[in-house]
Amino acid sequence: MSTPHPSPDTTGPTTVNAVQAPLSFFAAMKAVTWSFVGLRSSNGSRIDLNRIKPLHFVLAGFLSLLILITGLLTLVRHVILS
Repeated sequence: MSTPHPSPDTTGPTTVNAVQAPLSFFAAMKAVTWSFVGLRSSNGSRIDLNRIKPLHFVLAGFLSLLILITGLLTLVRHVILS
């Protein structure tokens, strides 16, 4: 005898709805920043991937990289020149 499949749990966390409105560029910046730090949950990543436009991810990535490089160069200049 096979056991019946359990019914779907409707009280648990909700799944990502693809109909939700897309998020702004600032949401992409937040997602990219969390990715740089390495502290993003898998559920949060899935939500971001479904709701943020790919162009926003690309622009946010380039802007974050530019900020990181500028910050590192500034830090090195202050350490060497001081």
